[in-house]
Amino acid sequence: MMRKGEWDRFWRLSLLPVVKQAQRVTAEHWRICMKPLLSGYSFQGRDVLELGCGSANNSFTIFREYACSSVTLVDYNEHALRIARRTGPRAGVHLVQADILAVCLRGNFDLVHSSGLVEHFYGDDRRKVIGKHVEHARPGGLVMIWVPRRSLLCTLLETFNSLLMSVSEQPFTDKELTGLCRAVGLNVLRIRHKSLGMEVGVLAQKCEAPFAPEKGNRETDCAVSLPRKEEP
Repeated sequence: MMRKGEWDRFWRLSLLPVVKQAQRVTAEHWRICMKPLLSGYSFQGRDVLELGCGSANNSFTIFREYACSSVTLVDYNEHALRIARRTGPRAGVHLVQADILAVCLRGNFDLVHSSGLVEHFYGDDRRKVIGKHVEHARPGGLVMIWVPRRSLLCTLLETFNSLLMSVSEQPFTDKELTGLCRAVGLNVLRIRHKSLGMEVGVLAQKCEAPFAPEKGNRETDCAVSLPRKEEP
């Protein structure tokens, strides 16, 4: 896991104009790729949580496009939260500075998501971080996770990030990501790739009991479904 000083340096570098422009492009690309995963679900008036929010561009996109009631942003780096506070809306936005492995918030959320978080943890901590998504989702709530996907292009990007931004991470295979999701009681509903296959995202649903492979990959195994959008 990256140390605090490394993240401090990362977020200071993120203020450079060229890095800010790259982040804007990345955020727009994420917005386009996120929609197929969330297609058919309505989050109007719902509560959203992002773990490891960074600058929170992704959550602000969801907040605006889905008319959510509130968005809660968690990160343990004060530089990241300062950027989120400066660039995002005020009403309905709650910022929490906390260690992801120790965070414990009151209430449950309709959507818990992260992007660029879980790959910075290793060993059993990966399962624990995904478990934190489940812990904070209400029964039947949704979890969306995006991580780098093991590939040659991803390896090249990792080298660039390590040299320029001091970022260390360990990509996932599709099997590892979906397997860990199921291990903590999630029913994997959808999986998508983006960035030429360098990233993988899953949409999963919190179930009442740990996922049982023999039951099949069905939404009916879960507690209560979020309302779907009415078909036109």
